[in-house]
Amino acid sequence: MRPCRPSLPSAMHISLLDQFPIQRGSHPTRTDGLCAMEMVAWLAGEEHSDDPACACSVLASYVRALNDCLPSDAHRDRYLRPLLPRLVNTRGGATLSRRRAFCIADHGARVLAPMLLDTKGDHDAAARLRGLEPITCRSDARVAHEAAREAGAPRSVLWPLMMAARNHVPCNWVPAVVNMVRDIGTEAGYEAAAGLLGGSTLTPSANRGKPAAARV
Repeated sequence: MRPCRPSLPSAMHISLLDQFPIQRGSHPTRTDGLCAMEMVAWLAGEEHSDDPACACSVLASYVRALNDCLPSDAHRDRYLRPLLPRLVNTRGGATLSRRRAFCIADHGARVLAPMLLDTKGDHDAAARLRGLEPITCRSDARVAHEAAREAGAPRSVLWPLMMAARNHVPCNWVPAVVNMVRDIGTEAGYEAAAGLLGGSTLTPSANRGKPAAARV
């Protein structure tokens, strides 16, 4: 495998990126197509893969799930394409990966879950979840799980919070957060899910104490 490029892709590479649609699923070769993370591998100068060495494994697991959740290539083009160059060279150590996982759990509990509850007409429960303290550790996830359970949140909300509270391997539960996006099924939900990949998730130390709305 060739080494990652030391910086974000050049303008030429970003221009080339625009020529290819982002497609659902993984592909045997680049001539067969590219999903979002396969494009990241291409931008980084790596061999064809949907799990490039240059990218954070937690972010990659989330992006793969979101890539396949979005209903069309046009949605992937709109919501994921602008973010792909930023995923190059995001891989860090275990501590950084786990902090990013808690950012994803937090976004799920305080942004996506309330949106889902609002679609079901349960606005009081949605407001309670929006008012939770930020999730930055296992104990925060445990509190959020209990609040979501008491609010009658569905399994798509409860399961990833439970896994985060139990300290399970993040890549095993982070993709499940995207199930909320599928259940919401609206443009606002897709936009919120992609918004999670903003700068504060890439540098999660900046998240502590900030409300979820400030992170999107």
